[in-house]
Amino acid sequence: MTEPQVRAVAGPPLRIGDPAFSEMVSDTIVDWQYSGLTASFYGHKIQQVTCVEKCITPSLIQIGDTKAKVVTVYGRGFRGYDPSGDALLYAIDHADCWLEFDFTNALVSGIAIRCDYS
Repeated sequence: MTEPQVRAVAGPPLRIGDPAFSEMVSDTIVDWQYSGLTASFYGHKIQQVTCVEKCITPSLIQIGDTKAKVVTVYGRGFRGYDPSGDALLYAIDHADCWLEFDFTNALVSGIAIRCDYS
């Protein structure tokens, strides 16, 4: 999705962060802040949406649920490559995107959809 498409769906953001050039992605990154939600754009295309409040997945997983519940509903998942993080990742069919659950003390502390357009 592009910035205009996100604005059409979600409305105007509460705050738009300062654009910053990233050498890693060779493009500009900017975050749009909504209530409890951050949309991150890489080069004016959505890269990830992260929720840390009042989010619920179609399978009824929400912030505060246990890691055990996530595994029961979605399966074992993939731990990702960051050894310092506590997360489970689930591929989204036919897309270079995944659903990610972040955990603090074995409880869901963040839910994100991330994409890799490289």
